[in-house]
Amino acid sequence: MGGIEPARTVRAAAALLAGGAGAEPEIEGPRLDVDVTHEEIADGSLALVAIRAAGRKVFTTPFNKADGHDDGPIGPEDPTRFGGCPTIGNNGTFLRMHGLDSQTCLECHSVGSNRTVPARFTVGGAGASAFPFVLQPDVGDFQGNGFAAITGRMINPPILFGVGGIQLVGREMTEDLQAARARALARPGVAVALVTKGVDFGSITFDGAGLCDTSRVEGVDDDLVVRPLGRKGQSFTTRDFDDEAFPFHLGIQPVELVGEGVDDDHDGVVDELTGGEMSAVSVFLATLERPVLRDESWQSRRGGEFFEEIGCTDCHVPEL
Repeated sequence: MGGIEPARTVRAAAALLAGGAGAEPEIEGPRLDVDVTHEEIADGSLALVAIRAAGRKVFTTPFNKADGHDDGPIGPEDPTRFGGCPTIGNNGTFLRMHGLDSQTCLECHSVGSNRTVPARFTVGGAGASAFPFVLQPDVGDFQGNGFAAITGRMINPPILFGVGGIQLVGREMTEDLQAARARALARPGVAVALVTKGVDFGSITFDGAGLCDTSRVEGVDDDLVVRPLGRKGQSFTTRDFDDEAFPFHLGIQPVELVGEGVDDDHDGVVDELTGGEMSAVSVFLATLERPVLRDESWQSRRGGEFFEEIGCTDCHVPEL
């Protein structure tokens, strides 16, 4: 978490001195301030520069409780119970069963290159290799000592540059596999190979009644949708991924998941991420440049023109 602003510290101290130990310090309002709608983005009313600027703000804003930064349900065992999630080492705040391990996306995606000391900063980069990610806290501790044991693994949050290209490849491969499925449906009893971009996903067969045999399908779900994003390949698009990431890591719920005016996580805040904000951050991520191999002629070839065009003058392509 970032440091407290000096002005806020002074106000809080003054409030305590004036009202005694029981006085509450002044509470900061929401940090996120983005005024875009999905309709403006979809109908072309906004320039790409403006959309990316809005998306970058969603990506880099350190959310607070006024934004809805709070924990969700204690877990699948009791989805109706909110708050009080077990924490690692009983620290009281971070690394709960249902996430809440950071305040902003930038905390885990900010390293452009470790070739220098200090590392070179970039918006959308990788994260530190020492970042702990708890995959399976000890559920038994929920009823016992009240905090979760670490049974996960260490990770290195991946770089996000080039993710738009990965998303497009997944879409193209999905279209190929769906076309193969249609050919199999039109030719009952004939096994149709599922091959796209040099990757063999097995074969698919339909019988005369329209029933599908997917027993020979490998490396992709039976729906033949290629999901290239996420550590387990669970997401089809950046937006699909973000719909999971914001609630899990930040406790911030997108309206498109819970509905408008719905306080699904019972933290007193509704409409934590609007459709426009989700669209903006999705566009921002999908338009990040791909990583490049830098050499002495890189600056003369590219300069900063590309980033100025897309409104990301503080983003620098990570070098490999």
